[in-house]
Amino acid sequence: MFDIYFEVALTTLTLIVSAAFLLSIQLFLCFKIKSLFLRLLPVTILGVVGGWFLILSLCISGWDGLGYTVLAIYAGLMLFGCALGWGMWWIYSVRRKRKQHEGE
Repeated sequence: MFDIYFEVALTTLTLIVSAAFLLSIQLFLCFKIKSLFLRLLPVTILGVVGGWFLILSLCISGWDGLGYTVLAIYAGLMLFGCALGWGMWWIYSVRRKRKQHEGE
C-alpha cells in the first residue's frame, strides 16, 4: 500500500491512470487521424509487448516467470483499454452512418 492521505494500491492506481491515458489517446487517434497505420500503432505495440512478456513467462521459471506473467497481464489490460476505444469509435461511426441513411 502507498499512503498519501489515504491508503491506495499503487499498482491499481498506475493501471487505472495508464488505461485512461491509453483510452484517451486511442480515441483521439480514431477520431482525428485518417491513417490506419497510426490508429493501430498503440494496439500493435501493446500486442507485441504483451506477447513478448507472455513468451518470457512461459520460458522462464521461478519468480522471474511470475513477474513476466504480471507484466503480460498489465499489457493485456492496457490493450483492453485500446480495444474499448476502438469499440466506442465503431459504435459512433455506425450510428453516424445510420443517421445519414435515414436523412436521405
